[in-house]
Amino acid sequence: MSEAKALPPGVRDWAERRIGAVAAVRDASHPRENSRIWELARHDGRRFYLKISPKARMYERETFALRHAAPAMGAGGAPQLRASNAEHLVLLVTAVPGRPVKPSRSPTPRSTRPTAKAVYSWPDCTQPAN
Repeated sequence: MSEAKALPPGVRDWAERRIGAVAAVRDASHPRENSRIWELARHDGRRFYLKISPKARMYERETFALRHAAPAMGAGGAPQLRASNAEHLVLLVTAVPGRPVKPSRSPTPRSTRPTAKAVYSWPDCTQPAN
């Protein structure tokens, strides 16, 4: 198991200017070196995820997916983009209920692979709860 990654103070300040005061921060990174994801919880219990993308291209793909694909999935169907910062490759999204979805090994049309990968890369991108 890897050591928890600390949320950079400047990034936390940036997020709080967009969503309000944060009561708790939890490292939600995947078990790989370049994964940098945190769950942020406000005092009212509302949760968000903040991700620092490892590469500009990944940031661009995820931002595109969150701006175009996620809204088409409807409220609660996928995380909604609350804010982004291209200079620092930061994305701030809402948390949604359910369980994490693992990317499928089934063939996906080439044109949808970047969107599918971006949407499924979030810790709370979910399948409906049974």
